[in-house]
Amino acid sequence: MRVSRISHKHFITAGDSKFDSKDYAGALADYTSAVQLNKDSFDAFLKRGKCNVQLKKYAKAISDYDKALKIKQDTVQVLYLRGLAYNASENFVLAFNDFSCVIRIEPNNYDSYMNRECLRRDAKFRSAIYDYSECVRIKPEDGMAYYKRGLISQDSKDTIL
Repeated sequence: MRVSRISHKHFITAGDSKFDSKDYAGALADYTSAVQLNKDSFDAFLKRGKCNVQLKKYAKAISDYDKALKIKQDTVQVLYLRGLAYNASENFVLAFNDFSCVIRIEPNNYDSYMNRECLRRDAKFRSAIYDYSECVRIKPEDGMAYYKRGLISQDSKDTIL
C-alpha cells in the first residue's frame, strides 16, 4: 500500500488557481491545508489573509498577516495589506500606523501615502497636504493627488475662516 504525501506547495498551487477564478472559499480551504502542513509557510499565511479579505473576514485576515509578519518581519507587502484590512474593519488608528511603517521603510510608497491620508479623521490639514504633496512628488502625472490636495487645502481655508 502506497501512501501519497501531498506537500503544502501543492495546496498553495491549488489555492492560487481557485483564487484566480474567484473561488475564495475553495482557495481558503487549500491555503488552510497548506498552513496545517507547514506552520512556517509565509506564502500560505499571506495568501490565506488575502482570501479572508475577499470574504470580508477582516479579523482572520489580520491574524494571518500577523503570523506572516512573525515569519518575515518588516515585510512591506504584509504591512500594507494588513493596513488595508484594518481600514476595511474600521480600525483606522492601526491602519494609519501600518501605512506609516510602510512609508518609513519605503519613502516613495505612493499607495501608502494615499491610504494614510484618507484615514485622517481629525482635520490635520498640514499633514494631509504633506501626504498628498508626497504623492505628487512620487507620481507627478497622477491627477488624483493634485485634486485631493486641492480639496484638503480648500477645506483648511474653510475651517480657518
